[in-house]
Amino acid sequence: MTQSNLTFFFDCTELSESDVELELFGLRDEPGVLAGLAGGALCIKSPFMLSVSTLNSIADQADALGIRLFFLARQQGESLPLSKSASTQWLADKAEDRYVRIPPLREHPLDTVRAAQWMLQKYSVRYAGGQPRSFSPSAERWLRTQHWTANYWDLSACIRAAVLRTDDDVVSVSALQGEADAHDATRRAEAREDGERERLIAVLHRTEGNKAEAARILGLTPDALLRRLRRHGLM
Repeated sequence: MTQSNLTFFFDCTELSESDVELELFGLRDEPGVLAGLAGGALCIKSPFMLSVSTLNSIADQADALGIRLFFLARQQGESLPLSKSASTQWLADKAEDRYVRIPPLREHPLDTVRAAQWMLQKYSVRYAGGQPRSFSPSAERWLRTQHWTANYWDLSACIRAAVLRTDDDVVSVSALQGEADAHDATRRAEAREDGERERLIAVLHRTEGNKAEAARILGLTPDALLRRLRRHGLM
């Protein structure tokens, strides 16, 4: 196997778990990201969003393809939903003592503004049709003075909310300080997961439990269907 220089960065806060599986593992006739990353590296942000079964599948596939696997996560001691506690233990067991400390943003205020400017352009493309935007001088000062307890997670949630909150070309302090729910993306993902479980049940009922036929209807490989059934407690 030849060594690849490719590195793929994957953000689990932006997609539901089923979408993560689809992107990484692909469909029956359409390979996913992992298939084209052999010998390269995969960095997964917020792996706590994934179930243990999905994490195991990713790790097994990465090992088989010689992909170096990295996880970008918050502190292990952070309070997490009970449903994610197994994922937390899985990561702790896998990582053992191999942790790399990323300095908090408050120690690098200039980097905070640079990161915020990059996020502003990213979310403007995603949510506002690519409208060019910038921060007002007072907004940049405000960004440099914030504590940002959860580092880039907090900053990213703040910038995303500001982009959704205002249509102005120049983002002001008031747009940044508005009432923002940093967990909107998580709740949307959970809602999609609930909808997927109902869809799986309906298709299995329609096929009288025939998993091969259910996989065909859903456009999934048999393995992908089994992973989703396990995740939703349907096996």
